[in-house]
Amino acid sequence: MKTLLIVVGVSLFLFLVAIVFRSSRWKTIMSATGNQADELQEKHAYLHNEGFRCRLRVEENQPVAGFSNTGFNPGNHRNVLTKLQVHEEDVKNAAEALDRFERERVRSQTPIL
Repeated sequence: MKTLLIVVGVSLFLFLVAIVFRSSRWKTIMSATGNQADELQEKHAYLHNEGFRCRLRVEENQPVAGFSNTGFNPGNHRNVLTKLQVHEEDVKNAAEALDRFERERVRSQTPIL
């Protein structure tokens, strides 16, 4: 019986360690709140199409910087923080790809004179 408890305890510990290390491999390269999250979704789609390991994480009810949380929430809007995360091995290349994305967007929106 003691052996079974030890095996279960060690297994649980290893499982928790694996989860911690797995989640720490993702690095947040950008974050946005509210309507600005649409831009993050475009960048996520671009990186994903370029073959990068990336994901979007949404955290609700985050306090807005510079404002106290008084419970007053006009229109019952939630503070939603969206994070664009990239696997730690892809951070540098993803940043370069996002620079290309921004240059292409500016080029496509600049009128030809």
